Amino acid sequence: MRLLSTVLCSAVAAAVLASCSGNGSPPSSATELALSSDPKTLLRYAQFQRVEAPPSARRGIYVEEYDYGPVEKNIFGFPRNNRSNPPPICSLTTSGEVNGIATDAKGNLIVPNGLSGINVYKGPEMCGRLLGTITDSAGLASDAAAIDAINGTIVVANLGGEVENCTLASLSCTTLTSPNMGAGGAVLAGVAMDKKGNCYADAFNNSGMVNLWYYAGCAGTGRQLGPVNGFNEPYYGGLSIDNHGNLLVISYLNASMGTPSTMTVYSGCGTGECAVVGGPFILQGGSIFGGLDRQNTRYVVANFESNIDIYSYTGYGTGLTYLYSFSGGLACATDFCESAVYSASSPK
Repeated sequence: MRLLSTVLCSAVAAAVLASCSGNGSPPSSATELALSSDPKTLLRYAQFQRVEAPPSARRGIYVEEYDYGPVEKNIFGFPRNNRSNPPPICSLTTSGEVNGIATDAKGNLIVPNGLSGINVYKGPEMCGRLLGTITDSAGLASDAAAIDAINGTIVVANLGGEVENCTLASLSCTTLTSPNMGAGGAVLAGVAMDKKGNCYADAFNNSGMVNLWYYAGCAGTGRQLGPVNGFNEPYYGGLSIDNHGNLLVISYLNASMGTPSTMTVYSGCGTGECAVVGGPFILQGGSIFGGLDRQNTRYVVANFESNIDIYSYTGYGTGLTYLYSFSGGLACATDFCESAVYSASSPK
């Protein structure tokens, strides 16, 4: 039994959130998450194995490979400055079926798993111990964000079109209300949380257009924002927030769609009116998820079938300049690198 019902892309995009069409229509059939046809087998092998980083490695970059194998490593830790392209310094096995990953301001790692809940790992050391697994009532967790994942709220995106707020203390989640968010497919991409605890999500609406939802206090009913409110994106993708409160939005497109992926920086979305600060900036390849470092000077994204790309982030969103890429033994061409984040995110 398939876990999702969404558009299946040709060859390479079976593991990714984006559909093959470039017309803005929401996915409608098959599965993009490429989950096992036997969830019980997959869960049986969810051993949460890890290879620890050395004690000196307290700040770095996490990379997620989508990875079809349920018992293979799929989260890797790399040094922060990685121009020399070394292999990973640590790794985690989370049973696969992971899309977006996140870290909080303290360096704790959040790994939403499409079948087995939301895993939280202790930071600031890289690849720290598993602190707990939060039950995901929607069952299709695909992205997450938090300021303090251990003591506070974690916002979680689900591919079925649900946004949840969750806590490690309760090991449970509450579904938020998202007016006009599309249903019945992979309609939801990224979520983000600002330092005041407000949350954001981007997804297809019921008309097949990409919109943004804002949840005051990460609770209750989200406010829907679209082009009339200054939020105008051709496709969905991951979200981040810088320490000026600006919202960074990736639009996942690739060569097969005829347009490269982009990142646009918005301000003011929490007030109900978004304004473009910078961009859209053209990214190096097909990218969905990325994140800022704590200093707000570097931005990392996973280049879906190729490398991990590092950019210089300047002027709190007015500039984005490509610096270098690394691969470090990753198998992005076959296992699909969907997400990359710094071990401690922007304090926002």
